[in-house]
Amino acid sequence: MIGNGLTLLQADSSEGSTLTLFPGTSAQTIVTSALARRHSHAIILRNTPGQGVDVWLDGEQLASAVPNPLPANALAQTLLLHDGTIQGSAQCWFHEAACWERALEGDEISILIAAQGRWVLGTRKGLNLLVMGQSNAAWFINSGGALALAQGAAWYLGAAAYGYTAAISGTYLSPDRYSVIAGHPISNSSPPAFPPGIANGTFLTNPGDGSDPTGWSGGPDFAALTNYLTGNTAVVSEIDQTDIAFLVWPWSEQDSTMPYTSKELYKGSVLRLLSLSRELFGRTEMMLPMLAWSAIPYAGDTGIQMVRESIADLAADPANYIHFFVKQTADSNPLNSDYDATNGSFLGGDPNHRDQIDLLRYGRIGAHAAGQLAVKMGLSDTIPAHQLPFTGLPMQGGPRISHVFRATDTELILTISHDSGNDLIVPLQAMNGAGFAVMDGGSVAEPGKIISGIKSERVDATHISITLAEAIISPSSSAVLFYPYGSTQIGRGDAVTDNASVLSPPLNWNIGQDLGSAWSMNFPLQATCYPIVLSDTPI
Repeated sequence: MIGNGLTLLQADSSEGSTLTLFPGTSAQTIVTSALARRHSHAIILRNTPGQGVDVWLDGEQLASAVPNPLPANALAQTLLLHDGTIQGSAQCWFHEAACWERALEGDEISILIAAQGRWVLGTRKGLNLLVMGQSNAAWFINSGGALALAQGAAWYLGAAAYGYTAAISGTYLSPDRYSVIAGHPISNSSPPAFPPGIANGTFLTNPGDGSDPTGWSGGPDFAALTNYLTGNTAVVSEIDQTDIAFLVWPWSEQDSTMPYTSKELYKGSVLRLLSLSRELFGRTEMMLPMLAWSAIPYAGDTGIQMVRESIADLAADPANYIHFFVKQTADSNPLNSDYDATNGSFLGGDPNHRDQIDLLRYGRIGAHAAGQLAVKMGLSDTIPAHQLPFTGLPMQGGPRISHVFRATDTELILTISHDSGNDLIVPLQAMNGAGFAVMDGGSVAEPGKIISGIKSERVDATHISITLAEAIISPSSSAVLFYPYGSTQIGRGDAVTDNASVLSPPLNWNIGQDLGSAWSMNFPLQATCYPIVLSDTPI
């Protein structure tokens, strides 16, 4: 825009598809009606006195000898990507500009077009996430966790933009349009149980006839999701939907109140809702993976164990394209609880919801799994074409327990397999054994006695010693370790972690340097989806 109020070149604000020269004047000319959104473009304007203005877009001449409405003595200031009003700006990045005091000749234009090779022109990719779930998904969004998850994944891709797509119930009415609603499980198989065939407050309708979930229909919540994304009620445009790379489910609360015997039913309902959701986008499983978390502490123990095992089972089958974005959620505090950072203790708060500080951290942790998956899916931007290093990045989101040796009836030695760290830290309440427990006999379906850990010590860089509150009676083949068991809350800062934050990341892969120091972190010891059977043999 020239300072006297004349706009030279304008990309419209409706998906940015039309590029107009001298809009609103007698010389108005449509340069193109197919300006690609989220591309990097190069534009050349040449004014030849007495002949007019020529325009090249990405090296192709699209307008010739357009009459110039500017007076010969126009000397006003030029504004780039702004129309001079209070809110006048454009959602784009400006790289560079150059000008000449004379009209360039044809061969000089050719040289200039060749020089555009300093920039990679063409598609610039954005990354978006569709967040679904109930109230903790809403808190995940409000905490900034969803945005952090998208930001970190976009960092891996070199994507030009990032964000999340989600609407909480009550945002859009008549008809209802949302992807997140408090208190609602996947189907009416989960409490609060609705009468058979009635799906009030659920995403899937279990007709109550014993049928397999593969044939179940969407419930009223799924209708709201459909209205949110499709048809003339859609809030999210089709072009924005093309950037949605993952379905994100920070979702386990109500479903973890189901009995352990509902495991196969629950897994079937997850796959059915996932299939229906992918169909809204017209995508295959490979084209739209789902990111889930390890079930948060909530309600009963066996139901939480059922959900953790179920998601692990589904994630283990590559055909489902289901992945964990965070594998430890018990190292968190209840929402708005009183926290003492000196010893890791917490009091009060809302036990049904995780605190926002922890949810934000989960977004940052999960960005590594999401980003690396996105790179493998070929979603990296052309600037640059990323290749992941083989070592040094947190591929799994934290270390894991790979073996449990029963040294004595009250002492266990845990072998830890590292992810991006190379040492172990036992902080705060972890020193008191927080989260470690042995089930002495029984099974998850019919629990035996739970013996809690009362002391944890680092043995060396890959081993931890756990002291139990009392002796194990059962043979090792009938005793299993949990970290944690069921609804146990380990608490913020109380999990055993690695030392990833003090290690040098691979060259050019320093996320803390690029996105801020909060991204340089130690990663918690992963939760056990399935408990680990004790061994009488050391490793």
